[in-house]
Amino acid sequence: MNMLLQKLKATYHRYPLITSLSVLVLFGATITFATPPTTPYTVGETLDPTCTPGSSNCTVTLFPVQTGNSGKYLTTDGTTASWATISGAGISSLNGLAGATQTFATGTSGTDFTIDSTGTTHTFNIPTASGSARGLLTSADWSTFNGKENVLTFSGPLSRSVDTISITQSDTSTDGYLSSVDWNTFNNKVSSPIAIGTSNNTLYTPGLGAGEGDTSGGNNIFFGFSAGFGATNASYSNFLGQGSGYLAVNASFSNFLGNYAGYTSTNASNSNFIGQYSGYEAFNASNSNFLGYNAGLNAPNAANSIFIGQNSGNNDTVDNTISGWSILLGPNTNTGGFSNSIL
Repeated sequence: MNMLLQKLKATYHRYPLITSLSVLVLFGATITFATPPTTPYTVGETLDPTCTPGSSNCTVTLFPVQTGNSGKYLTTDGTTASWATISGAGISSLNGLAGATQTFATGTSGTDFTIDSTGTTHTFNIPTASGSARGLLTSADWSTFNGKENVLTFSGPLSRSVDTISITQSDTSTDGYLSSVDWNTFNNKVSSPIAIGTSNNTLYTPGLGAGEGDTSGGNNIFFGFSAGFGATNASYSNFLGQGSGYLAVNASFSNFLGNYAGYTSTNASNSNFIGQYSGYEAFNASNSNFLGYNAGLNAPNAANSIFIGQNSGNNDTVDNTISGWSILLGPNTNTGGFSNSIL
């Protein structure tokens, strides 16, 4: 017993309240607790240490009393929390609408973003973007734009300035497009380099009919399409130009220069026909000089003559085959059939 009392005495000095309660229980004493409060203790309120353990109100609540405060909101002044009543009666006006309950909707009307507030509904209109409307991009249009060509870059001879794409004209040092003038120049050139052929001491342009069928005896120069074609007895002659000396007969030691100069001429040896169609189909025109366009054209028997000028001696009827001579100076001149004349 004495030992028990000594232990209780030692414990009491450390835990007086617990030791006192233990002694009371040990010796059958009755402990009476205080009546619980009607509401839980609040923050800052002094607790009753004799509050019945387990009582619903023998607790501390962090909020003010909630009974009778439905619909209010919690507020504080920095020291004490309390319930406050919401002022007003809800929405007074939203974009001009005063309905207690309002809703939101979406639409596509108009040509730009708008909010249409009617009744109790606010409709947000976002139109589809187009050439006349500012709005949302459709998936189809997005795919179209996304599929477009990236930014183009150009290298010479192409160049770009803002929205203009240009190409330079070609010249001796610049790549570019070919002008119509240059194209015609190049197009009119022979399709391949002209080869120079030789046969029987005769120079000719092979593949163009020049000198084909020639039986003149050689020592000639035939240059031009069909020049000297089928010529006979035309040795030591020069036929230069398309059709010049074509089927010429007895035209040795002669010079026919120009397209169709001396064409099918006969007995025109030692003659010079210079100019397009000069001496064309001239007969018996040896020892003559026809100079100019159509000079001596179709002139029969105009031997020993000098016709100078366009159409000079054209279809002239003079006959100098036996004797005589003729000189015509100027365009469209004609002997009138008279030998030994100067006009």
